[in-house]
Amino acid sequence: MWNNEANFGRMTDWAGDGWQWFMGFHGFWILLFLAVLIFAAVALIRDYRRDDFEKTTIDRLADRYASGDIDRDEYLRTKRDMSDGKPVT
Repeated sequence: MWNNEANFGRMTDWAGDGWQWFMGFHGFWILLFLAVLIFAAVALIRDYRRDDFEKTTIDRLADRYASGDIDRDEYLRTKRDMSDGKPVT
């Protein structure tokens, strides 16, 4: 019997022989948890930085017009030239 007085409370015989095998996975779970945290942090940073890099040329042109770098006529002419006759929203 596994819980006799001679062996009761000893880690090596507690709940059978599978306990030592399971203890080896504690380091694995910690590494897996850290990998998930690092992956989430990198994904959030990339998503945050992507907003600035994915602006279209029309968006950049609109930003220049809004900041006063170019006037209305230049904005409309450049927007028309960039669209090549296609409707631009």
